[in-house]
Amino acid sequence: MLSEVAQTVRVNTRQLIREAVETGGCDFAEQIASRIPMTTISKLLGVPEQDRDYLLALTRTALSTDGEDVEDVDEVDSEMARNEILMYFMDIVEERRESPGDDVISMLVGSSIDGVPLSDEDVVLNCYSLIIGGDETSRLTMIDCVHTLADQPEQWRRLKHGEAGIDTAVDEVLRWASPTMHFGRSAVRETELHGVRLRPGEIVTLWHASGNRDERTFDRPGEFDLGRTPNKHMAFGYGPHFCVGSYLARWRSPNCSWPCGLHHRIRADR
Repeated sequence: MLSEVAQTVRVNTRQLIREAVETGGCDFAEQIASRIPMTTISKLLGVPEQDRDYLLALTRTALSTDGEDVEDVDEVDSEMARNEILMYFMDIVEERRESPGDDVISMLVGSSIDGVPLSDEDVVLNCYSLIIGGDETSRLTMIDCVHTLADQPEQWRRLKHGEAGIDTAVDEVLRWASPTMHFGRSAVRETELHGVRLRPGEIVTLWHASGNRDERTFDRPGEFDLGRTPNKHMAFGYGPHFCVGSYLARWRSPNCSWPCGLHHRIRADR
């Protein structure tokens, strides 16, 4: 099912890049990277096109990670944005119960686990996770990828001429960008981790950015190497919390050597 979604992503991305090339340039972060993930997720969830900029603004405020006014966003603003996202999807869920469509929300509304239908809260929180998890991570990874390749023309040359495979390149970009910086987990039983005694209920923070540069696992961890293999990065998490969107994030057409239609015109001098 995701193959069709991925193909749509590729078509949309090619169109955005084509427009940028024809006009002679663009703000990649604002005009391309910010539009691809939200468009994809919105189509999956059946979010009307006119609401997508609104949701994008809410996710930025909810996570407070970019923008010129990020320093003016406090925790109250972030919490209000998160609540706005939840309320928005609560309205959508009510609409889908009245009039189902062929989108993911309609599918969730009609789903059950062990014979028990999903509650409105279950559906809304799944939508929230897809929006928060899928938009921010994909957007920041794309931005980091183009920025790093522009700064390291030799790596771009290797990729462009097929000296570095697209599969290893994608994993290295994910390792390098580490779009999910950290995650908190609660200890469920008393245990010891690297000499530190943990009691049940205590929170442990996993820093993906640090793990992805662990010299015990990676040779030359501070070097951006598109041909790196093996590459056991933690960008998608691990175990039962492994990213549900990892397939779509890594997908590429068997007839295309570029992830999601990434165009071959990256200007190293910009």
